[in-house]
Amino acid sequence: YTQISVPAFVDKLADLFKAERSFDHWESDRDRLDADKLNAVSEKNAWIAVTNELFNSRHVNSLTSAGLLYFQYESEEYTKVRDAIAEELMQTGLKDTEAEALMQRMFMDGVYTGALNAGKTYKFTPEERESIFFTDSEPSLVKVRDASSKKWEKGWSARARTKSGYYPSARMRRLVLATGWDEEYANGFLQAVWDAALADSDAQFVFDICHFSIHFPDAEKRGVWRCKKCGKVSVFNVQKRCRVLSCGGRLEEVTPSALQEGNHYVNRYRGERMKPLQMREHTAQLSRNCQTQYQQAFVEGKLNALSCSTTFEMGVDVGGLETVYMRDVPPGPSNYVQRAGRAGRAAHTAAYVLTYAKLSSHDFTFYNKPETVISGKIK
Repeated sequence: YTQISVPAFVDKLADLFKAERSFDHWESDRDRLDADKLNAVSEKNAWIAVTNELFNSRHVNSLTSAGLLYFQYESEEYTKVRDAIAEELMQTGLKDTEAEALMQRMFMDGVYTGALNAGKTYKFTPEERESIFFTDSEPSLVKVRDASSKKWEKGWSARARTKSGYYPSARMRRLVLATGWDEEYANGFLQAVWDAALADSDAQFVFDICHFSIHFPDAEKRGVWRCKKCGKVSVFNVQKRCRVLSCGGRLEEVTPSALQEGNHYVNRYRGERMKPLQMREHTAQLSRNCQTQYQQAFVEGKLNALSCSTTFEMGVDVGGLETVYMRDVPPGPSNYVQRAGRAGRAAHTAAYVLTYAKLSSHDFTFYNKPETVISGKIK
C-alpha cells in the first residue's frame, strides 16, 4: 500500500493482533481467551493504537517522526472545498502543495487539542481516553471561544480582545507567517474554513479519525522534512518553516531511510515480537493461594514479570530467574543480597541486577559509593 483508510488499517492491525495473540492476557482461571473475546480485545487495542499514533504523531518516537507513515485529513466536507481553499492560499504565492500542507498542519493543530474520536465506528471508554490523551474528558472545537465557553472547548479561530487585536492562536499565526495576511484577514479565513469544511457556526466539532487516511512514504525517495535547528520531522512543508512555531528553524529534505538508520524505535516497530508482556503484582495483600498461582505461572513462563514487595525477599524459589530490578536502594547489605540473590540461581542462567536510586539521601549515598551496598557483615 501507498495509502489506506484508517478503518481498513485498523482491521488489518486487529487481524495481526489476533494472529499473534498480542493481547491475550493470562489469568489464573484460564490460559487463553476464546475466539469472540480475542476478536473484541484485538479490535479495541487496534483502535487505541492507531488513535494514539495520530494524537502523538508530533513526538520524536512516533511512526511519523521515523518517516514510516503519516496521516492526512480527507473528510468529504473538506474534499469538496479543498480546491477553493487552495486557490485563495495560492494567490499569496504559495505552491499548491504548500497550500495543502498548510491546511493539514492546521488540522493537526486541532487534533493535538484532543478533539478526536472514532465517530460512530468505535466509542472509547473513559479509561481508554485516559491512556491516549492523558485525560478522560472529551475536548471539542468551537468556531470562536468566548467567556461562556466550557474549559474543554477549544477555539478553532482566534478570540478578539476587548480593545484591539486577538488572543494567541497557533492556526492564525501559521496563516500570517505563510501568507503575509494581517491577523484580521487570517482569522476571517479560518472562520470561513470552519463554515465550509468543519461545522455550523454554533456547533461543536471533533475530528473523526475515520476521516483520515494513512500514507506510507517511499523509503528511498525524498519528501520528508527535518528541521535543521530542533530536528523535528514533518511531511508537510510550508516554505521550509519548522512545524514548531516557537522554533523558527529551516527544513531540509531527507529520505525516510536516512531517518530510520540506526533508529531504536524503527527497529522495534519492524520486529516480529508481538507477544504480550504479562505482569502481575505480588504483595502480602494477596491470598496465599493467589501468590502461589502467580509464582507457578512465573516459573512456567506464563507471566513474564512480577512486581514485588519484600514478600519476595526471602524463602521464594523462582527457578531460572535471570533479572531483578529494584525501584530503590535496599535498607542495608543483607536486604540487597537477599533481593539480588533471587537471580541467577539456576546453572544455565546469568544474573542481571539493576537498582534505581530515587531522590533521597539514603539512595544518593549508595549511588555515589555503590560498593558500600554490598560491604559490611550480613547478620
